[in-house]
Amino acid sequence: MTSWSSPFPCNQLIRQQLEDADIQNIEFPGPPNSLIVVPRPDDVLRIWADETKVTTDLLQQLEQGLDQVRVIQQAGRHKVLAECQIPNHLGKQTKNAKEPDSYIAFLLLQLPELIKTYLDIDPAYYQRLKQASASTKSVLQQWLSVQSQLEKQRSIHSRIESLMEQQRDQQRRILRLLISLKGNGQ
Repeated sequence: MTSWSSPFPCNQLIRQQLEDADIQNIEFPGPPNSLIVVPRPDDVLRIWADETKVTTDLLQQLEQGLDQVRVIQQAGRHKVLAECQIPNHLGKQTKNAKEPDSYIAFLLLQLPELIKTYLDIDPAYYQRLKQASASTKSVLQQWLSVQSQLEKQRSIHSRIESLMEQQRDQQRRILRLLISLKGNGQ
């Protein structure tokens, strides 16, 4: 295998490892028997989000790219690997995969059809997404809890202000009554 391509932007370290192994980057999809490298969907979305304004078009682009990879993989004329599998493929020691961004992981878990093709290539990715999104769920639950507590405090504060206003009204009425009684008593 002397060439590789990808429908997505790839990690610079992976690009360098492929170059060091004399595997040249070519235009996607490349000729039969070439390597197709597929980065994690969360990395692709993060890179695109850094480069441009985030829109639903990015999800459509991701889906289209993964569909192209699926078709190529089913044809069986290319070797398709997840980006995280490249070091192992090159006989290099692999590091633990970086944990996905928690918010993007949460989003991707809500769109399982979008990442189905990638999960066929890297089945362990689903578990990494779940672990990463757990912190997001926790943050969202904390935020909702704080919002609920704030709402309760606002309600209590409003009730106290109402009671204080009633007390001031009662004091004004008593004062008027006393003035009225004092005026009548003279």
